[in-house]
Amino acid sequence: MKLQLIKLSGIAVLAVALLGSCRKVESDPFLSLRSRNARITGTWNLSSQITTSLNTSVSAGVTTVDSLTTSFDGTTLSTVTNGITTTAPYSLTIEILKNGSYKSTLNNELGSLVRWGSWWWLNSKKRKVRIAFDNGLGSFHISRLKNKELVLMTDSTSTNTYLAGTTSSISKTTSGVFTFAKQK
Repeated sequence: MKLQLIKLSGIAVLAVALLGSCRKVESDPFLSLRSRNARITGTWNLSSQITTSLNTSVSAGVTTVDSLTTSFDGTTLSTVTNGITTTAPYSLTIEILKNGSYKSTLNNELGSLVRWGSWWWLNSKKRKVRIAFDNGLGSFHISRLKNKELVLMTDSTSTNTYLAGTTSSISKTTSGVFTFAKQK
């Protein structure tokens, strides 16, 4: 009897260790019966967003810094540019298909923009923690992927230097968190 209890305890510890290692990132569900491919496919509605961008340009010894912060609460996009705030109705839906294609629909005060393109995993097929979309959507780190919740993060820095009479440079640093809810 005691030996059976020890065996069962050992099997339980081993099962917990193996199942816990299925998570790709810490905020993933502890246990999911669906693969990452199955969880990522579907129609996702943007429910919140926070992005910041800092643009620095140097030309003829003069430095200019512009900051841009956006936040989205599910219906309204607020943009703060150098201290000036504007708001506008906004929505973003991304339909991710199993065949590697996607359709995104962005609605704002200027109208609708629909894009079709391809998506793919950026890192190994086993880890699947980075995703990329062509046609201008970009690439993202998957911070959380549950059956009904997707959190994407982006963080980038770029610098361009120009030599045309005087040396000029433009530097841009951007970071953002985008939370999506899966459509039913």
